[in-house]
Amino acid sequence: MNRPLRAILDALQFPQGDTTKLRSLTEPEWSELLHLTDCAHLTLTIHALCPDAMPPAIQSRLELNARHNATKFARLKSEFHQIASTLAARNLEFIVLKGFTHSPDFTPDPLWRAQSDLDLWLQPGQVHAAYETLRALGYVPASDTEGRHLPPLVRSTEFTWRGDFFDPAIPIPVDLHYRLWDEDLERIPAPGLDDFWPRRQTRNLDERPIHVLHPADSLAFAALHHLLHVLRGDARLQRAWEIAAFLHRRASDAAFWTQWRELHPPQLRRLETVAFYLSSTWFHAPLPPAVQDELDRLPTRAKHWFARHAWAPVENLITPNKHELFLHLSLIEDRPSQSAVFRRRVFPTKTLSAPAPTHSLSTLRHRAARLLHHARTLPATILEAARWLSGH
Repeated sequence: MNRPLRAILDALQFPQGDTTKLRSLTEPEWSELLHLTDCAHLTLTIHALCPDAMPPAIQSRLELNARHNATKFARLKSEFHQIASTLAARNLEFIVLKGFTHSPDFTPDPLWRAQSDLDLWLQPGQVHAAYETLRALGYVPASDTEGRHLPPLVRSTEFTWRGDFFDPAIPIPVDLHYRLWDEDLERIPAPGLDDFWPRRQTRNLDERPIHVLHPADSLAFAALHHLLHVLRGDARLQRAWEIAAFLHRRASDAAFWTQWRELHPPQLRRLETVAFYLSSTWFHAPLPPAVQDELDRLPTRAKHWFARHAWAPVENLITPNKHELFLHLSLIEDRPSQSAVFRRRVFPTKTLSAPAPTHSLSTLRHRAARLLHHARTLPATILEAARWLSGH
């Protein structure tokens, strides 16, 4: 890893970060660091935790980012309250996922995270009615989707992307989830997710009640979401840091971890544990005994992958690789499913297909980046596959 990325990771370690490398960065390295943190959604976290470890010009830039984010967050909450009121009027019940519900368990302040969208979970029988309700409010599809939720919706706007991740006018997508994990696509079962709905809880946002996940289930969904991005070669450091923060905060809470074990079936705990271990490795968060027990039960090939490639998803931010594919394969129990995932990841026909004319510029930019990533990593992936199939 290069110095800017190493400086980010050192500064955000638990229980206390080390800003030595951050303070020694040159001006070009600071530029590279901010590009990394903007893309990884860590800029506001760095600003909150390390305000005195950066040059005045960088501090001013981050203060402006924080002000813009506060303005956007106020708009996001306003849009959310309108959506919530409209859905409630139609008796369409939903649970809010991620975003501002992650404070305080995952992050002390919701303004430490750059929330880019709204994620709402509805029962399958109501999700399409909710989708049409938002369409009637002026929301339009922004892109297509792969399982778990309907195509993201945004308010119709003339917004133009100018490279500013903190532009207060950025449209706020709304993802309406009808399931929390796509077992058919990932070929890994995650039992117990349907039990999350009856365990939902109520909390207040701006003195208005909203439904959220039970704390153990919120942690599980955060872990699945983090793992999903890891398995797709798109690890999100901010998500990993939040999980590490949760582990740090609850490390000695034996009652919580007993409840976590009782509520979640073994196969679900296994997937959570993979995400916990990666977050713990990258940010030095403690693993409680209950999670350590689950770690010991992971498949042998997954443990071997950790020993060799635990840092690969982070290194991928600098030097493209596809080592996560072999973590994915190690978590799949049958050969036909392994073959299906291998073909999808190495020869991604959906990514290679021509984009629809309605796709946004950001979607086209993301697709081009993924095409380049696949091209760069293909030779090394084929070699790694031969080694993996031989059992070495």
